[in-house]
Amino acid sequence: MSTRPRSPSRISNYWLSSAETWGVSMGQLFFGIVFLSFAIIFGVYVHVEKL
Repeated sequence: MSTRPRSPSRISNYWLSSAETWGVSMGQLFFGIVFLSFAIIFGVYVHVEKL
């Protein structure tokens, strides 16, 4: 882990925090889509196996 130098300007701090929150939300969205697709595939597979 590299230590980030403290930036005196508030604008860069705002952009860093917004980029971090955007990355976290995008990660959660990506994992949610992957989990949802796996659930749909599993449900279809079970439904086909029952027939």
